[in-house]
Amino acid sequence: MISAKFFTPYSSLPKGIVFPKQTHSNNIKLIERGDEDLDDCDGIITDNIKLKLGILTADCASLVFIEKERFALVHAGWRGLLSGIIENTLEFFKDPEVFVMPFSHIFEIQKDNCYLQIQRRFGDDFFINNRNRVYFDFHSAIKSIVPSAQFDPRNTYLDKSLASYRRDNSKDRNVTIVGNLEF
Repeated sequence: MISAKFFTPYSSLPKGIVFPKQTHSNNIKLIERGDEDLDDCDGIITDNIKLKLGILTADCASLVFIEKERFALVHAGWRGLLSGIIENTLEFFKDPEVFVMPFSHIFEIQKDNCYLQIQRRFGDDFFINNRNRVYFDFHSAIKSIVPSAQFDPRNTYLDKSLASYRRDNSKDRNVTIVGNLEF
């Protein structure tokens, strides 16, 4: 049975998990054996139920897609979200179950290139203005793309037991793993 688990810290994981070399892109690679070149990708998909796929996050979202024996794992930061990594992944499925693991639900942004890119994609729908500060409602933006997704309610920025780059400026990471998990 295919399932997903979320871990923090990631230093004590079992061996044999396939991790991509994440670059905040919208690139997705199909994995057949687990030894493929995974440079410059933030999404991995397989039909091989013997594989375990992993993604590292701190405040970005990890999304799990499961449909029969096909499953995928995606790292979606604001850059990947804007460039369509979720939609690119959905093209590989007919009607997947989608799970979103803990991430930073709302975060402050500057009125710079990030703001302009978000505005081009979503308009002003997911901006929150509060006391001369602008926040991006990342949670609602993801939900607008996959409304049926099941969200883990934890927020990496608010939950001190989870790794958060925005909160701690550290290299600690959380990990999401999907596959036939027996550990």
